[in-house]
Amino acid sequence: MKRGIVWFLLDAIFLIVFNICFFLIIAGADELPSSVWVSYAFIHISYILLLCTPLMVRQGNKAMTDYRRPLFLGTWTYFIAVLIVNITFILVSLNSTLIQLYEQLQLSPRSGFTAWLVHHLANSEGITAAWLLKLLGTPISATAAWVVNTILFAAIAVFLLVNILVNDDTAKQQERHEKEARFVDTTAPRLKYLADNASNKTAASALEKAYYSLKSSPLCSCSEANGIEHYIQSLVSKLETCSDDQETLILCGELSRLVQQRNRIVKDNN
Repeated sequence: MKRGIVWFLLDAIFLIVFNICFFLIIAGADELPSSVWVSYAFIHISYILLLCTPLMVRQGNKAMTDYRRPLFLGTWTYFIAVLIVNITFILVSLNSTLIQLYEQLQLSPRSGFTAWLVHHLANSEGITAAWLLKLLGTPISATAAWVVNTILFAAIAVFLLVNILVNDDTAKQQERHEKEARFVDTTAPRLKYLADNASNKTAASALEKAYYSLKSSPLCSCSEANGIEHYIQSLVSKLETCSDDQETLILCGELSRLVQQRNRIVKDNN
């Protein structure tokens, strides 16, 4: 619980600092251009998307770290790009209120930190508020802010969707491979137990032969061999309940034959 609270506080630091700086900068402005609020919103969206990146990773998979890495790289790149672009938009758009601030604050240090800063900038050698306005250019239109941010968001959306689909498919293949590999790992010990506890030497020898045949089989599998593998498991289940030595020999012979057939199919398909 405490660890979760610490991570929440760490994640909130950027939002707290950014919002404090943002509202200090716009303090004193009567009306802000719409583009400023568009940029403000997309900066928050990009950061929230970055925080939600772990939720896009298929949970419970051994390769989860490998899947998370490209997603984090993409969302970090998107966040930095959005932050740089939109801070630039905000600063350029706030330029339209510079003359208003210049007049309202009357360049007096008594009007606060913003007034002091504007006062020193505007009274530096060769610098005037009008010169700063001309240097920064005209305010960014809301349409331009929407278009640029929509393009960036579409790019990251396509990147994330493609990566999520690829990672999900890869994870499913890996899980299927692990499940297939468990066929040998789970079935062979059952035969070993039967061989070690068989009272008849002939039956024990047949069970041991079937065990080594299965134990030496390839761990990988394929869809073509699934039917035979299910049948092999059913034969092992029959052997576990079989009390007739002759029937045990017949089942072991059938099992060994099926194991060899299964191995040939697996080798042909891998």
